Amino acid sequence: AMAELLGPHGLVVFRPTHPAAKRAMAPWLLRLLDQAAPLGAALAATARALERDGRPVPVAVDEAATVVMIEDALGRDRLLRDGAGFVTRRGGGRLGRADLERIAREEPQRLSPNVLARPVVEAAILPTVAYVAGPGELAYLPQAVPVYQTLDVVAQAAVPRWSGFVVEGRVRKVLDKYHIAPDALKRPAAHLPGSLDAADPPSSL
Repeated sequence: AMAELLGPHGLVVFRPTHPAAKRAMAPWLLRLLDQAAPLGAALAATARALERDGRPVPVAVDEAATVVMIEDALGRDRLLRDGAGFVTRRGGGRLGRADLERIAREEPQRLSPNVLARPVVEAAILPTVAYVAGPGELAYLPQAVPVYQTLDVVAQAAVPRWSGFVVEGRVRKVLDKYHIAPDALKRPAAHLPGSLDAADPPSSL
């Protein structure tokens, strides 16, 4: 639907679940699994550094967990390091390097990057100038730095995605009357502009 709607305007829609995309991603995911131990340590160190700086750490980090997901008996599951091999977090299925190499070759649709690896793998297979992201994605991109470094991929420039409010006409009138910007309504009522007379609050707010 997106391609049909936007194609005439020159926009190409990329579907990461397409078999060709999965085949292109698979070698990069194997590289991430080969570097799972040092990458896990680097991701944990990055999370601690962000916390010390008072910055958000929206993605929980477990040094034993890889950044690769696999479709298994219980659905999409996280691969964890387990000795010289891997195990699925929920299903407990054990996989060696040879098993994962076979899956990457014969069933690449079963493998996918997690939230931290996804923008990196996308940049690896489709070199990208800018990554237009929402607030959540922008918050976790700093956590993904070790993944970019592990794959030696140049990070895309992060660009905030457009966002806005839809304000009803009657609410707009009240806001205009009291000279209140819509953004001010995100804050507690006590922080609303002083022009709003607390003794006569607008009922619409």
